[in-house]
Amino acid sequence: MDRLNRAERAEAGIGEISKRQYNKRFRLLRRMEAKLARVVHEQRRRAVTMTGKGAFAHTLPYDLFAADPDTAAFVAYLTARAHMRSVFTNGRQRRPYDEVADALFQRLRAEPGRTNWYAVAHVHPTAEVLGHVSDADLARLLVRWNRFLREVAELLEDAWNRCRLERHTMIVRSGNDSSTWNQAAQAWSTARAHWFALLTELGEERILDRVCPGKVPRLMAADVAYWHRRSGGGLHPDTFVWAELPLPWEVLRGEAECPRSLVEEVCARHGVDPVAGGWTAQRPAPQAVRFSRTPELVHGVAVGDPLMASALRSAGVFSGKGKRAAAQEWL
Repeated sequence: MDRLNRAERAEAGIGEISKRQYNKRFRLLRRMEAKLARVVHEQRRRAVTMTGKGAFAHTLPYDLFAADPDTAAFVAYLTARAHMRSVFTNGRQRRPYDEVADALFQRLRAEPGRTNWYAVAHVHPTAEVLGHVSDADLARLLVRWNRFLREVAELLEDAWNRCRLERHTMIVRSGNDSSTWNQAAQAWSTARAHWFALLTELGEERILDRVCPGKVPRLMAADVAYWHRRSGGGLHPDTFVWAELPLPWEVLRGEAECPRSLVEEVCARHGVDPVAGGWTAQRPAPQAVRFSRTPELVHGVAVGDPLMASALRSAGVFSGKGKRAAAQEWL
């Protein structure tokens, strides 16, 4: 669209270049610009993915991270557990906060004066942790999470506009960019949880009375949805709440109103507890789950034998999404 004609080329000082040579360079520049746009997009996706899994741990300066060994151990362990790949299952995924993380956290409690609570707040924003952080640092984190929420909302909107989703089921269809959407949805969930926790600690919960953006569910593969139905389950009630609320990027831009009262009304209509479900309030501190060794995975399917897992990965077995259910039954 920005191609110059002969008069415009002369005015720009490149009139000596022939039309053929100009067109050749113009096409090259256009391809380079498209590649640059893809690189920037993938860099944003990578940052969003890392933040969705490990919150702001990857942004911690090394000096701040390593100032206290116990703090570093807790942050590193919790972040590593959060980055584990999800398992192909029709139940809940493993929780990062397990018995080992809890034991490390007890060491922080034992030495509260030495613990770097500001660093811990980057990954574990419970009321206990945030209570040790100064108001200035809390405000700094709130500004960062607020900015990140808007960045993720733009990524969600872009994926939504490229191919509209089946909002009432959230089952992936042909043409949906499920990878981008699910990465952004996880990042939105993480950022939203931190945002809610910081607002609560700063005593600014009244903001939610005016602006209370809803949760964003992930897209579900058709085979997983079938597995849910086959085992007597169905769509999660949160899906119906999400389908009735305004889209989050419209809420953040002020194009649609989504006060806390509206979220509570929709939750009540579908039998969802808005507080326990994290729709209108900060989630309670996580309870430590039992420690379990990281399983060997082949495309999300747990394999008991490491040698068998290596052989299956090398052979490219079960690489298709539609074959995962068969892989689960076979294993």
